[in-house]
Parts: sequence; structure tokens; C-alpha cells
Amino acid sequence: MDSAYLQIAAEDHFDERGEWAISVASIPGKNAEEIAAASPIVRRYRRMRVGRAGAFKAAGFIVEADEEPHALVVLPGEPDDRTWNELRSLMEERDNPYYGR
Repeated sequence: MDSAYLQIAAEDHFDERGEWAISVASIPGKNAEEIAAASPIVRRYRRMRVGRAGAFKAAGFIVEADEEPHALVVLPGEPDDRTWNELRSLMEERDNPYYGR
């Protein structure tokens, strides 16, 4: 997972909403493949990072549901390498079986 890409996304979110967060796709009760199948946005990506809301919460991050399939992982402040390393430890990168469909 590229921290530079996530940093830009977090900065864009901060500039727009005044809070540090990254966007994620989330649908309660659905697994990653089901979310990818249901979301045209997720299907645009060849690879996806898969994590569980409960794991983010257990690590102290706030997960805010938005309009499905969008949610936010709210960061404790301006992110640094430690923040990105912790997020990476909570996610697995894998091929998106619905890429381009």
C-alpha cells in the first residue's frame, strides 16, 4: 500500500471537511468480494485493500458509515508514518475479482 497515495487522499479530505480521514468501501454484513461486486467505484481498481471495521475500531480508529458503500476511517490527527504503518497492518492487499466488470 502506497502511503503517498493515502496521504494525498487524507489531505484532500482534510481540505474538504476539516478532519483527517480516508475513504473506504463498506457494507455491513458483506465481505470484500460482495462489496466489489456491488460497487462500480471498487470495480475500477485492479487491487483492493481489505480490512475489517472491527479491527480498525479495536486499533483506536473511528469508522463512520456514510452512504453505502462509502465509509470513512477517521484518523487521530495529521497522519505520519506510524499511522500508515498501523493501517497497513490492519489490511491485506489482494486482487479484485470484479476489476473492470
